[in-house]
Amino acid sequence: MMIRRILMTLLLTWPLCALGTNVELSVNGDTGPIQRLPGSTVVVEASATDCSSGDQYRDVWTSPGGGSDSSTFGGSPCGRTVERTFTLPGQPGTYQITYESQSRDCFLFSCFPYSSDGSDSITVSVSSFPECESQAFNSASLSDSDWVTTVASGNFTPQVVGGRLRITESQGDQSTAASYQRLFPTDDNLIRIEFDFYAYNSGGLGPGDGISLVFSDATTTPQPGGFGGALGYAQEVDGTGGFAGGWLGIGLDEYGNFSTSSEGKEGGNPPGVLTPNAVVLRGAESTGLGDPGYEYIDDSGALVPGIYTNSSVNPHRYRITLDAQSGVTPSVKIERDTGSGFNTILQRSLTGQPPAPENLIFSVTGSTGGAYNIHELDNLQVCAERIDPLIQIDHFELVHDGQALTCRPEEVTVRACEDAACSSTVDEPVEVTMTPSGWLNGDTFTFSNGSTTESLQVTSAGTVTLDVASSDPSPVAFSDNTTLCDSGSGTPTAAQCALDVRESGFAISVNDHISATTQTATIEALEASAANPEQCVPGLDDVTKNVQLWTDYINPGTGTEPVVVNGGSSLGQSQASASTEALSFGPGGVATLPLTYADAGRVRLNARYEGADPAAPDFGLVLTGNDDFIARPDHFNLSVPGNPAATDRTGDVLTSAGTDFDVQVEAVNANGVTTPNFGRETPTPEGVELQSALFAPSGGQAGTFQGSFNPFGTQCGGSAADGFACGAFNWTEVGVISLTPSLDGDGIYLNSEKVEGDPLPHVGRFVPDRFRTVVDDPGEVQPFCEATTAFSVMGKPLQWRTGMMPVLSVTALSASGTVTENYTADDGAFQFLTANDINRTFASSDNTATNENGDPFPVAANASEGTLTRQGPGLLHYRFDGTDTLTYLKKEPSPSNDRRPVRVAPFLPDYSITINAVEDSDGVASPQTPLPVSPDFAGAEMRYARLGLENAYGPENQPLTLPFRSTYWNGNEFVLNEDDSCWNYGLPADVSIDTSELSGGSTSAASASGPLDEGVPPSDGQLTLAAPGDGNRGNVGVEFAVPLWLTGDYNGDGSLTNPTGTATFGVYEGHDRVIYWREVGAP
Repeated sequence: MMIRRILMTLLLTWPLCALGTNVELSVNGDTGPIQRLPGSTVVVEASATDCSSGDQYRDVWTSPGGGSDSSTFGGSPCGRTVERTFTLPGQPGTYQITYESQSRDCFLFSCFPYSSDGSDSITVSVSSFPECESQAFNSASLSDSDWVTTVASGNFTPQVVGGRLRITESQGDQSTAASYQRLFPTDDNLIRIEFDFYAYNSGGLGPGDGISLVFSDATTTPQPGGFGGALGYAQEVDGTGGFAGGWLGIGLDEYGNFSTSSEGKEGGNPPGVLTPNAVVLRGAESTGLGDPGYEYIDDSGALVPGIYTNSSVNPHRYRITLDAQSGVTPSVKIERDTGSGFNTILQRSLTGQPPAPENLIFSVTGSTGGAYNIHELDNLQVCAERIDPLIQIDHFELVHDGQALTCRPEEVTVRACEDAACSSTVDEPVEVTMTPSGWLNGDTFTFSNGSTTESLQVTSAGTVTLDVASSDPSPVAFSDNTTLCDSGSGTPTAAQCALDVRESGFAISVNDHISATTQTATIEALEASAANPEQCVPGLDDVTKNVQLWTDYINPGTGTEPVVVNGGSSLGQSQASASTEALSFGPGGVATLPLTYADAGRVRLNARYEGADPAAPDFGLVLTGNDDFIARPDHFNLSVPGNPAATDRTGDVLTSAGTDFDVQVEAVNANGVTTPNFGRETPTPEGVELQSALFAPSGGQAGTFQGSFNPFGTQCGGSAADGFACGAFNWTEVGVISLTPSLDGDGIYLNSEKVEGDPLPHVGRFVPDRFRTVVDDPGEVQPFCEATTAFSVMGKPLQWRTGMMPVLSVTALSASGTVTENYTADDGAFQFLTANDINRTFASSDNTATNENGDPFPVAANASEGTLTRQGPGLLHYRFDGTDTLTYLKKEPSPSNDRRPVRVAPFLPDYSITINAVEDSDGVASPQTPLPVSPDFAGAEMRYARLGLENAYGPENQPLTLPFRSTYWNGNEFVLNEDDSCWNYGLPADVSIDTSELSGGSTSAASASGPLDEGVPPSDGQLTLAAPGDGNRGNVGVEFAVPLWLTGDYNGDGSLTNPTGTATFGVYEGHDRVIYWREVGAP
């Protein structure tokens, strides 16, 4: 007891380890903050210096998720490697990783508590994936730009069914695949793939087999592996290979034998020991170094719930993370969500795998055997640090002449084709590895712009097969016959990839050339040197020999024109009909032969010599050889039926803009003779396209020229004629153009040289198809008076309000409705529409108002020609003349029977002017006509007005005032026109006085003037007659001269007259005998 107390006392008083260890955390030397993607793996290293001394040490780590753990060591962190691997959270955010070094001393059998020596933390920022793509499979079919599918076994191809990607049906012995058309670089990349998975409707032996999620080398064209337990990834015992280029296969295995070594697979459980409902990893295909390939790596063990969902409604969601970030050994993590969140079911570093390929392709394979299910994916999401587009190579084409010598390199053209017809090639860099070996620039080389020509020398006689063994990028997934060859047929096939290699033969060379020009063919007799078989020596030297010569039509495969040699000898078209020509082989074994071919196409010149003289040194020597040459047309001739060939506006019209017209083209040789084989090439006949150029008007628009020629073989008149083609074309503008023919596409004839034609300098004249006429502004009529309530009066000519005349916009259009801007270009050089071409009719009556008899109310118009101005490209404005007048008549026009005044109640004018036609001298017209123009009358009603003048009487020694006022007919009677404060008058000029009944003296009107004030004269504007003086009595007649619109039919005789009144001087009251006075005539 005493000893224990002493020990405890010592322990409690024992000096603790001194603090001071320096700790620094880093990831690949980066002390942070560091950035990573969700689910990344990071290796954190702790570097420690100046460590404290102690008996025991403990490392304490705190993970990004907040959990901590510790490990005990016998030595300080200064003397050992301290690191820890963490998987970062799947959600973006900022996290901390912390390390603390602790130590303690011990005495006898007891130790002091741990104390901290030093610590550090590193900040990790988890950001969102920069690139994510989703596939919901909502379309009726898979997009060709996203997916390529195949079936290796069975009759079902992956496809969209019910809004999901179905991989297999519930049928046995299926092997299918679907490849996602993207590239996933592996350099510092993190790839995460999520999807919903359905497995249901089992049959046969039960649920099976499953699917594989495949990452394969992008330099190898994907091809699926075996069916059944191989899950489309591993190999089969029957010799079926595994997934071509496979690097990692992740199997969702229901039946359980993807993890076994049965059926030809390598590694895993012994045959018969199944692990059903497991996620299984298998590795890369064989490296060729003795490993069998696709070896078992790991599995999750049987999962609960299993892989088999047994439901078409409730899927399991999987998340696969492939981490290939810099400084980390690639690893894979598989998580699953069965309804309560993701759980990790398998996580594994891929140590032992071959290095990751530079680029990966992601595919899904499906497999069934004796057990089968429906397998489906939905809501696929693919995220990565980097996703690149997948360059689509449909296939490769190799072009060669079919025969090679062991002693001379053979030229081979390699093309990377984008489509089955190789109508376009891949412009991006392509790396290929070729077979057989012997390529002078190496068996692996890179080319751009679609093709390259390389040299191959095979030093052993026999037949070799040319092939592209691998490429980056590879041909489109699951494609067959990825290498095709053309040895002169013009139609590439796999069979033509055989190259016949001989030790002796003719090396023939004929340059590609213009048809009907004489060329010199060289025929070189060669054989392998006995001293050095890889070097050629002359096979015939300084000797004349009879050599069989014949030709083959290669492309097109038939023809009518022969090849002519030596100025007149026509060669046969087969070996049986070969011509024999004496060829002189000079020193070095070279003979020359002049030849001419008057047609177009690819032609093969064949030569054969056999030493038949037993006494000759060349007895038994057989020399054969051939060479293809391409004869191209010299140029193309164009003609346009009915073309007036205008050069300016004075020329005749060809057609309207946008309307088709015929063009005929003829392919001719150097002698100007038709080449009938042009346009019969295979697989795609050569054709001609046209380029247009504007000739006139100066500074105009080029417009759009479009159309195409029909296949060659028919003239525009419909007659069959090889070497001719006709096509319908149109041009969307106005003026004159030139046309230049050239080969369509890249302009190169059968991959040899360009062919162009002479331009047709003057095509046209083209005119607009029509005018579009629109009333831009109907115009506004200026009311007579707007002092208060606006109104107008019958008989008063009305004009357009200043600057508000009607305006029409006239736009020149093509047949397709585009604006022909050239119609107004170059100061209207090709404009034929004038102001006089705007045909108008001003209506003679109102549209709705009627006269007293119910007939349309008469209107008279006095119109002048408007002005037509260019407002913009193809746009004209027609503006009515400002002096135009419209008059609502106060009296019926002649030849009305009664010619009575048109006296009706006020109404709102409703008037139209009709645009009857807009048509220029070329006959270009506007389909919108007849087009009404309905001017705005500013809301002013039309009134029948007159001036009312009253009588006056009084003493002869006092002035008399005759009242007057502006009135209008309201339908029942004349009433004061209180809105009239506009009429101007002037006194005494506007009145005339009759004093014939005055007994003596004289009188006159006092000077006064208007305008009226609310219908009556102002106080200083009265009509006042001067007093004639005492004793000068009598009546004075007064007539007020007013404009027509203030006249009236005062006496009912149908005539419009000025108003009159009587001034009676010398009267104080009414006459004794007069009971009633009133004005006679209309009220």
